[in-house]
Amino acid sequence: MTQISMTTFIKFISTTGMSKVEIVEKAKENYNKKYDPKTDFYKRIRDAIKKYEREQLPKAFLTDFLKDQSTRKQTNYAERLDGYKKWRKKHQITYFSPSTAHWNHGGLSISVTPELGLNINGVPHLIRIYFDKPPLAKKRIDVALQLMNLACKNKAPSGCAMGILDVRNSRLFTQSGTQNRLQILLRGEAVNFLSMWNDL
Repeated sequence: MTQISMTTFIKFISTTGMSKVEIVEKAKENYNKKYDPKTDFYKRIRDAIKKYEREQLPKAFLTDFLKDQSTRKQTNYAERLDGYKKWRKKHQITYFSPSTAHWNHGGLSISVTPELGLNINGVPHLIRIYFDKPPLAKKRIDVALQLMNLACKNKAPSGCAMGILDVRNSRLFTQSGTQNRLQILLRGEAVNFLSMWNDL
């Protein structure tokens, strides 16, 4: 079973032509390499938000966290943290531990790792956090949420919604349930990805 990340698969689905081959080629080159946190620019802020929610820390924790970062990260992280706090203050939130899951099809396994499990105003949500600057396209959101639904539904609390939180814009995109047309797309793209993988 060939295993890749959700991020890689969403990028593959969202692009066309030779760019698809390049994404598969890069994924194959990195397949046996260990994760290097030094190459993950948003790791520290992602971990800080997770710790803040998991341990129910005071608001000052995020302020102090930002002060401890490099000048470059402070500039970048500040906008993201402001957006997160702006979104969060509108809701009553409690934390639950999210689980890693996989969606498998035709010899391809996609790892799906929600960063947050949050009860938002009494409704459980499994959430991926989006930190990047480019706006999220609707197709990319729909595909990502559908993939989360398929992978996580059996491990999620009853009535759980899947979400992608765009922290820069303080906006949570959600979806509950599965959609047949999106499932057809995911299955077809999984076969396409694996075919390219095997040919490279």
